Amino acid sequence: RSRSARFSQKSGQEIVTRMHIGYILNMPTVAIIGPFKLMIYFNDHGKPHIHIISAGAAAVIEIKTRKVIHNDRIGGRDLRMLLKFIEQREAELLEAWEDAQG
Repeated sequence: RSRSARFSQKSGQEIVTRMHIGYILNMPTVAIIGPFKLMIYFNDHGKPHIHIISAGAAAVIEIKTRKVIHNDRIGGRDLRMLLKFIEQREAELLEAWEDAQG
């Protein structure tokens, strides 16, 4: 797979900047499903996980286990759909995680 096809800050993928505990963190969008953006922080900590952002809702889900670490107002049907997507794209999401970690 070519470097340009990977999800990294240099690849041209959409980059979103958010303030978090006084630091600016860049998050490439690795997928958009309906109103949900699936994102990965650069140089993040912990087990590989995805941040899911939508208007007024957010969640954090581990990629390998699909354990919901945090869920703020994403409903059951949408959450199941997102978990299924993560399961189906696990290898790609893990590769994106590794790329984002440097």
